[in-house]
Amino acid sequence: MSKLFLTVLGMSFTSCYIILFVILVRLLLKKAPKVISYILWGVVAFRLIIPFSFESMFSLVPQSANTIPIQRETVYQYSLPVNIGTEAADSFANEVLPELNTEASVYPFQNYIKAGTYIWVLGIIVLLIYSLGSVLLIKRNLKSAKLIEQNIYEAENLKTPFVLGMLRPKIYLPVGLNVEERSYILLHEQTHIQRKDHIVKILAFLILSIHWFNPLVWISFMLMSTDMELSCDERVLKEMGEDIKKPYANSLLSLAVGKHIVSSIPLAFGEGNVKGRIKNVLKYKKPRFWIIFVGFMVVITVSICLLSNPKLLSLPDTNEIHKIEIENYSEGSSLGVATITDKGDIDNILSNLSGAKKTMKMSTNDYPAQNNYLVVRLMLENELRTLCLYSDGYGYYIEEPYIGIYRSNRELNDAIHKIYTEKIDMLNAIDNLNGDELLEAKVTEQETVIPNLSSEEKTESTAQNREEIVEFEDFDKMGITIRLPENTNWIGNPVCSIIDGKIAQVRYYDKIVETEVTLRVGKEDIQTLAGINCSFDNEREIIWNDNIKVQFAISDNKMEGVLASWNYKEYNCILWSSISDEKADVTSIAKTAMYISNHMQ
Repeated sequence: MSKLFLTVLGMSFTSCYIILFVILVRLLLKKAPKVISYILWGVVAFRLIIPFSFESMFSLVPQSANTIPIQRETVYQYSLPVNIGTEAADSFANEVLPELNTEASVYPFQNYIKAGTYIWVLGIIVLLIYSLGSVLLIKRNLKSAKLIEQNIYEAENLKTPFVLGMLRPKIYLPVGLNVEERSYILLHEQTHIQRKDHIVKILAFLILSIHWFNPLVWISFMLMSTDMELSCDERVLKEMGEDIKKPYANSLLSLAVGKHIVSSIPLAFGEGNVKGRIKNVLKYKKPRFWIIFVGFMVVITVSICLLSNPKLLSLPDTNEIHKIEIENYSEGSSLGVATITDKGDIDNILSNLSGAKKTMKMSTNDYPAQNNYLVVRLMLENELRTLCLYSDGYGYYIEEPYIGIYRSNRELNDAIHKIYTEKIDMLNAIDNLNGDELLEAKVTEQETVIPNLSSEEKTESTAQNREEIVEFEDFDKMGITIRLPENTNWIGNPVCSIIDGKIAQVRYYDKIVETEVTLRVGKEDIQTLAGINCSFDNEREIIWNDNIKVQFAISDNKMEGVLASWNYKEYNCILWSSISDEKADVTSIAKTAMYISNHMQ
């Protein structure tokens, strides 16, 4: 039921734009026959009850109107400031490296949806019961009505003519109408029946009941009812002549007084905006042919444009893409290529590209006829798709060579440019991090030789020097070198060892997370190395520096620790720390993993 509620919510959200557009067109068609405005409300009804539509490049529906913004139940944001060692480098790296923050904000969205669903269903039930009760009350009051002819009845306790019934509609008239009034009132009500207005209004009320929470739908229902009555009034004047305008208006006024009928159910002669109907009757003139022709052309055009969804750029799923390459061209020359493999970044890129709308322009070249553009290459298993992003000075476009040109917007273009710039800057920052300029001198090497050990023994060697001198080399049993970051302000008391003759281990105290961190390198799987038996929160997983995965272990919906892992040759490498505080800053763990990975030999 919640899924149905979200579907209805989405359709109602889309229809808001359609309703506003129809109201605008209705004002522009003020001099056209009201039947034209009446027909336009069918577009709104279609959008309110049909959850799908066809695509067209002529669609006037914005992409943002096709979706309703819904947050995930749990949203995580990450922040990872970097301390490289110099103030200038720290400032630069913190600006360009990905933003991470372990603070998690949990939104009980599912509970809100459930509550909203119950309220929605309750509202539908109340409206339907109220409507059904009104019909039963009217029928009880009409038991004394007398049959005059065919489906026409007269009732003494009735002040307003109306139509009641769906399969066999009946016309009820008040007693005492003169012959002239009776003739055009009957014509009015028979016009309703001929056009099936009595069925249309019942269906309209059911749609209103489903979308009762949307005030624009209530406005639409009232305006549709008004247009229905105005068009019937015009039909009577057209059939009987303009000479009856004054007596017809007087009848509207007299029969509307004292009305006690639920306007959402019957089709009453005097119902609706009486003042507006009287004005429309008195001002009525037979429309010219060209006005009718233009009006119907507008209806056809607007219907096609509003019934259809925009034809959007078709994109593959995130899981189908192995990587994305973004290359920036300025004055025809490449400024560099950024490669994106992280699924989160790929999903972000696809999300930004997805709003582009198809245009009638054709693509006839490998690249756009522009000097400055951005090339986005989607690398699939058996396919390469190339998209070119650019601006021609008047608008922003995405061109897929020989396929088509799509209209985007500045925000979309800027978002892709930002992803490219951040990626390029991050690669430059990492290059600087590994260079001699940021890692100079002040490193005292200490060699630790580990003898052959049995599976039940281990030997430990503790660094006795200053905390910032924490380099461990020559794990001879494994033929690898492990170096911890020097000149740090968070690593203390490092101890290295080899466990069971096959796992290199370093333990140290992390002053930022205020707990012990274990580094292990071996051929065992990641969880065995870490010595844990927990599941991981996939929503919070981070890929750092393209090869380091930062995961948050959970057990019984509680955080158990943070695990950073990567591969080196045939070895798996992990940094594990038992942290239960979800708001803990794990900056130092991620930085340490990145440094160790970059310096392993």
